[in-house]
Amino acid sequence: MKFCVEWLQELSGLQQPAEELARALTRIGLAVDTIEGEGEDVVFDVEVPSNRADCLGYRGVARELCAALGGRLQALDVEVPPKAGDGPPPVVIEITDPSLCMRYSARCLKGVRAGTSPDWMARRLERSGVRPLNTIVDITNYVMLETGQPLHAFDQSHLRDNRLSVREARKGEKLITLDGTERHLGSDHLIIADARQPVALAGLMGGLDSEINNDTQEIVIESARFAPLAVRRTARALGMRTEGSQRFERGTDPGGTLQAADRAATLMARLASAQVDPRAVDLYPAPGELRRLSLRHGRVKALLGMAIPLDQMRSILERLEFRVLCAGPSHLEVEVPSFRSDVECEEDLVEEVARHHGYDLIPSTLPEARDSSDKVPETTRGQVPILLSSLHAHGFTEGICTVFVKSNLNHLWMDGSDHSVRLVNPLSETGDELRCSLLPGLVAATRRNLNHGAPGVALYETGVVFRTSDADAKPNEENRLALVMAGTPSLGTWNRGASGADLFDVKGALEEGLERAGWPSLETRPAEVAWLRSGRTAQLLCGERPIGWLGALHPETAAALDVDAETMTAEISLTELERVPASPHRYRPLPRTPPVIRDLALVMPRQQEFAEVAEAIRKLDSRIVHVEPFDRYESKKLGPNHISLALRVTFHHPERTLVSEEVQEMEDQILSQLHERFKIRLRGA
Repeated sequence: MKFCVEWLQELSGLQQPAEELARALTRIGLAVDTIEGEGEDVVFDVEVPSNRADCLGYRGVARELCAALGGRLQALDVEVPPKAGDGPPPVVIEITDPSLCMRYSARCLKGVRAGTSPDWMARRLERSGVRPLNTIVDITNYVMLETGQPLHAFDQSHLRDNRLSVREARKGEKLITLDGTERHLGSDHLIIADARQPVALAGLMGGLDSEINNDTQEIVIESARFAPLAVRRTARALGMRTEGSQRFERGTDPGGTLQAADRAATLMARLASAQVDPRAVDLYPAPGELRRLSLRHGRVKALLGMAIPLDQMRSILERLEFRVLCAGPSHLEVEVPSFRSDVECEEDLVEEVARHHGYDLIPSTLPEARDSSDKVPETTRGQVPILLSSLHAHGFTEGICTVFVKSNLNHLWMDGSDHSVRLVNPLSETGDELRCSLLPGLVAATRRNLNHGAPGVALYETGVVFRTSDADAKPNEENRLALVMAGTPSLGTWNRGASGADLFDVKGALEEGLERAGWPSLETRPAEVAWLRSGRTAQLLCGERPIGWLGALHPETAAALDVDAETMTAEISLTELERVPASPHRYRPLPRTPPVIRDLALVMPRQQEFAEVAEAIRKLDSRIVHVEPFDRYESKKLGPNHISLALRVTFHHPERTLVSEEVQEMEDQILSQLHERFKIRLRGA
């Protein structure tokens, strides 16, 4: 935002050079990006923090300069006739919902002569980036820049029944705004209406019918405190952004509406020969009490790492127009002014003290170390970082995606048992719901990388997903880990060919990561998931607890996401995983005796799960330490719906070498058990 230095100097009573003023503003958190012009035409381009609505006006910045350099903020020049009589108001004001408009103040003037603004006002407006138009419009802009309070002037002769109502628009209503555009209004648009129709978009722009022109003689000055959310919602829905909406969206000062209207009326009386009606209209349905906070000397020392005298803290706050109600030996009771809506807690007061004491004077200190070992369960302490480190070692890259997802894509990852969480006021049309899975963002990132020429992608992300069992209930949050692999992540070397994305690569990465972190072995079971391909989907279990899914993306899901490459995915619940006890790794000496390996070619039903077979074999004897498949064979000779699966079984005794009779006995037990439980036989038998 641009600030004319000469205007700042007038308001603050400071005459320091522009460079010194710029350094002071930067030091207290209002960074001056550029200094333009020379002599009396110097202009600052100031970066105002988003939470400092008070600094979107000259007086707010001047107040900060006064506190930093010892100036004195000049009183607002207001001169209006005293209130006279109890007659009917000059204009009838109505607020239908105080939550949408906290306060509405108005001043009425007659005999107005809209002409050309004086040179000093036009020059200040131009330096601040505002184009002068006529006296009335220029004064409303001038007061907005001066106080930070947006104003609007209506031609009173065009207001039906001399009435103004702050309300939400009705379906089908229209308004032609000052820019000549016809706006189609809906129930979520906040408007100002007369007795018949809308005359302005609240906080955004006035209507063309009530525009001030050279023939205007009677005007109504509007000065209100509209709800930031209501203005932001209307602005986004209509694709508009104005100087006024920028201030309303950040929150204007409810305590300054009437004063700003009086200031504008004063200038119009002096510069436009207006006669100010003494009957000011000021609706304040539910005035709130000013916030009171306690500032403890010990808390300031704990947060800043240094002690600041209590009287110095009091001086800083009073220079910023905070009112000190009580000063004890070790604390201050402070009343926050209405223009500082950003100050909500004690830590905010500490920040005010730190800014004006000087960040550069705060010493560098190490934070106090705290032993939190008794608060973190031994079974889960540090296990997830080990898992993620293992994924990095397998070539996966961390992705960070937004939690906002378009509803039609979000619903691809839902099975109908839960509801998605819809945003009341979405930031954009492409993100109107909170994600119910990590996969939409990761798959979108995969598509972008592949479209930009990446031969293959391997990504993972950890984050929170949101679901609810009832559309109106509070959403449930769950920590998850998701993996996506597509294309050809491994391009190969001189002695190894390129490797395309494979479901077992994703499964293996998860298995090794869980093993490194000390969790039980990963188990899989065939499953059907709507967004994954049938026959290539598995439920994941750890310690017999279901933790997630693994599978290839369903073609219909891939088409909806515009992904051409076959995509392998996995998603597990870290919330569920951390409920599974993890065992720390312990040293085991290397075996002194050799293992014995036997290969078994088994004929089994095609639908038989290998996991069940391997588990049954391992449970037969503690000396059976490993079972893995190494070959699969199909033939009509094996019988209908049967296959041959070759297994490699490893036998080992920790103390001595096994003899062939012992191994043969265990092999016979394996074959007997498999035949009895699963009707599996030895091939050729």
